Amino acid sequence: MSYEGDWDDTERPKGRRAGLLLVALIVAGIVAWLVTGQRQQDSAPAPAPSSPSSLSVTAPVSPPVEDPPPLPSPTRTPSARSLEGRQLATAWLTGFLTRSSRDDVAWSDTIRDITDPDLLADLQLQGPDAVGLLKLKSWRVTAVTPFAAPDKPVDTPSRQVLSFQATVTDGQATERKPFVLYAYRDSQQRWVVTLLEQPYTSEG
Repeated sequence: MSYEGDWDDTERPKGRRAGLLLVALIVAGIVAWLVTGQRQQDSAPAPAPSSPSSLSVTAPVSPPVEDPPPLPSPTRTPSARSLEGRQLATAWLTGFLTRSSRDDVAWSDTIRDITDPDLLADLQLQGPDAVGLLKLKSWRVTAVTPFAAPDKPVDTPSRQVLSFQATVTDGQATERKPFVLYAYRDSQQRWVVTLLEQPYTSEG
C-alpha cells in the first residue's frame, strides 16, 4: 500500500531554487568580503625603502689613547723631576765621570740641570786633572756605591750630604774614587749639587 498524500510537485522546484539562491547569496557575500579586504590591503601605502644615506651607523667608540711619556735624553739628565739621595749621586757622578777621552767636555751638558751654575763653571775651569784618574785614557763608570765619609755633616730639610765612591774604567785599568756631594734645593725646590769634595785616597 502506498501513500501518496496531497503532494504538489509544482512546489518542489520553488524550494530548491530558494535554497540555491541562499547559498549563492552567502558565497557572493564571502567573495565580496574577500575582495574588499584585498583592495584595502593593496591600497595601503607601502613603507618607504630606507635610503642608504639615511641609515645611521654607530661605529664602536675606542677608548682614548694616551700619549706615551717622553723619554729622557741620553745625553742630559732630565730636569722635570727632582732626583735626591742615591739617585742624585748616581746620576751626577755617572754624568761627571763619563768621558770618551780626558779632553771630552760633553759631561757638562749631561749634569747641567742638576748642578749649581757656579760649581759647573768651576769644574769646567779646573779641567780633568783636578779629578785625578790619571791612569785612565777614557772614563766609564761601572758602579756608584756609598762609603762612610769621616765627619760627615747631617742632612737638613734644605741640604743633603751624599758620600759615594765611583768605580771608573777605560776597559784596561780601573780606579775607585770617593766623592762627597752637597746638594741644596733650588728656586724650583729641586735638589742640585752645589759643592763637591774629593776625600784624599791613594789611587792605584
